[in-house]
Amino acid sequence: MRTQIRNRLWSAATRALFDADADTERVLEVVSEVQQLRVWAEELQGAMLHLIALPTRQDVRRLHRRVTSLRERVAELDRALAAIETERRDSRP
Repeated sequence: MRTQIRNRLWSAATRALFDADADTERVLEVVSEVQQLRVWAEELQGAMLHLIALPTRQDVRRLHRRVTSLRERVAELDRALAAIETERRDSRP
């Protein structure tokens, strides 16, 4: 898609520039349009990269399951540590 946009921009610009009947105003207008389209294409590319970087629902579900699993494991370790500490306290004379 990026290459197609560049090719279209290039062909429009070259047609205007190399046309024997093209006047200066038209050439400047085409150059201005090409610059505007180039900025638009760069902004679109940035927006697409932003959208690609967003997590999908499936990713969010996986992360939620993983966080839940880790919380359960931490709770188990806390209970085990509490049991060990209680056992140590009870075993002291």
